[in-house]
This record gives sequence, C-alpha cells and structure tokens, in this order.
Amino acid sequence: MDASQVEPTGVLYQRTHNPPSTHRPPHRQDHLLSTLSERRRVSRHDAATADFDRPNAARAHDWLLGGTLNTPLDRAAATAALQAHPALRDLLRDNRAFLRQAVHHMLDTGIRQFLDLGCGLPTMGAIHQLVSSRDLDARIVYVDHDPATAARITLLTRDRPHTAVVQADLRRPRAVLEHPDTAQLLHPDTPTGLIAVDILDTLPDQDQPDRIIGTYLRALAPGSHLALTHLTTWPTTRTDPIDSDVAVTPTTMPSFDTQRWWIRHPRHPTRVRGWLDMAELPSPTPSLRTRYTGKTEAITPTEVEVLRTLLVKN
Repeated sequence: MDASQVEPTGVLYQRTHNPPSTHRPPHRQDHLLSTLSERRRVSRHDAATADFDRPNAARAHDWLLGGTLNTPLDRAAATAALQAHPALRDLLRDNRAFLRQAVHHMLDTGIRQFLDLGCGLPTMGAIHQLVSSRDLDARIVYVDHDPATAARITLLTRDRPHTAVVQADLRRPRAVLEHPDTAQLLHPDTPTGLIAVDILDTLPDQDQPDRIIGTYLRALAPGSHLALTHLTTWPTTRTDPIDSDVAVTPTTMPSFDTQRWWIRHPRHPTRVRGWLDMAELPSPTPSLRTRYTGKTEAITPTEVEVLRTLLVKN
C-alpha cells in the first residue's frame, strides 16, 4: 500500500472517492432557530412557562374570568380565594365588562392609544382584541411587573402591530412612561386611554396610590380618558390578615410567593375621586352591580361595593 493512501491519523483513505459527509441537511426547525427572531420567540416561551410549578396571580385571574391560560395550580389557588370571597368571580367579571364598555367609549371618541396598568393576561376582552374586533388601528402598551406574565403577553400579541409589553412596576410611573417602548408608541401630545382596572385597590396606603395615579395623569394630554375601578368595601375573612398591609400567608392558601392578589384595600369613593382632577363621565355600564352580597365567612362588613368610573382630563 502506498504511503500516500494513509492519512496522518493512520485511517485508510480512498483518494478516488470523496469521504463520507458528516454534514446532515439542515432541519427546517434548525433553520428557523438560526434566525434571531425565532431565538427570541423561544426565549419568551421559556420565560412564559418558567413558573408553571407554582400558582400565578394573572393566570388565576384569567381562570376567574373564564379564560383557559391557566394551570391546575392556578385554578386551585383561585378556588381557595373564592371560598374566602364568594363575590370575587362576579366582581372581576363585572370589572372586565366595564373595561370593555369603557374602551369602546374611548374608541368612539377617537382615542387611538392606550396604557394598561397592571394588565395581567390580556384575554377575555382585552384592549387589542376590542380594537381588532372593530378593524381599527391603535397603539397599546401593556404594563405588568411579573416576568412570566409579560413574556406570555408578548407571545399573545406577537402578531399585533403597534403593541408593546413593558415589564415594569407600575408604582414607578417614570420608569413606565420613560421606557423606550412607551416613548416610541405613545405620543405625549395625543389623548391616551389610561386603564386602571382591578389594580389601585391592591396597593396599600404606604405605596401612595394617589401619588402614583396622579403622576400618570399629569403626563397625559388633555382629552385623555381614565377607566378606573376601586373597591369601597371588602370583607375581612379568617384567611386575611387583620392589618392587610402586613404580608401574612394564610395556611389554607397555596403560596403566591409575595403576591397577595386576593387582598384588597377598600377606600371611600370620595377619597378616590379626590385623587383625580378630572371630569367624571356617565358610566358606560349603568346596569352593572355595584354591591355584592352572599354567604361568606366575612367578619365585617358582609357586603362588597365597588366604584367604577370613567373620567376625562380637561
């Protein structure tokens, strides 16, 4: 055998034939994964499912609204909350109905940009769905602090133009308003629809909700609208801490880490309206209940009342 037929490694090599190829044709998925956009999509999907081993407030909320983007752990947590607060499901669904009617009213008045604070999972009549149902174009910024929720929203709205998801703490308005996505989509001299539904009554007084909502409102152009809900009474139950500003995890409730999403901080309607230097419009949903009663383990009071209001900035 000629020495030229032997590779330096000692492996026999036929000069008259090409060596067997070790390169396999690229699989279509491999090709897709080679693109930056697909890698980002996969990254978002991983983030959106990273907390499936524990309950998530936004997914529990979704189940109470009748949605399907939730897990058995989320449903168990929501069921436990319903045992303590039987009115919770009706309350949240009526608030979502108010949101839908308020957004339709804003669209009717010509508003085409929206900022949704503490949006949770935007399903079951979310802003981008309402806009699409009317074949309108609008710019939407969803704000949520939870990484998994923000990643899931990004996946849900990935085909929706002019829609951004800002993962940020709504208690820091400047961080939200000065975020690059917010600055790019929302024009400061154009009226905005500000959504604060199911959110301000989750904030204790120490978070200064009056300062928070005031900062957002001052940044908006005249003609902007605010859709707001706020509980004015909320029962204290055996599973709630007596001082709801103190983080206490009830033993009967699956852990939400530090999220106490079922705890609310009711305030008198006069106090809430005092935060808002805006003109109040007639409610777009006068038929919605404002008081909920029923069998409950509540200590006091036994009724749940809610303020729902639509306002315009002069």
